[in-house]
Amino acid sequence: MLGDGKTNYFDFVYVDGSHQAPDVMCDAVLGFRLLKIDGFMAFDDYLWAEKLPYGQDPIRCPKPAIDACTNLYCRKLQIIPAPNMQLYVKKLSD
Repeated sequence: MLGDGKTNYFDFVYVDGSHQAPDVMCDAVLGFRLLKIDGFMAFDDYLWAEKLPYGQDPIRCPKPAIDACTNLYCRKLQIIPAPNMQLYVKKLSD
């Protein structure tokens, strides 16, 4: 299984790659479990949105998944704004 024996293992997790909300949500939830208390998680492309002829599709951008994750874990993390369309969080508890 992904991350076997690595719970609370990493000091820093960087979430970047897919811009699809379901992928970002999966990476965020798994990454949070792997992150040590007082560790940091960085989300890249927080405000990125694909230019589509019919407007913005919330499933095809990272922000809704990042917002869902930070809202669900709001008592376990501290949000740290960052430049360049990034968002950082510090894990406070499991």
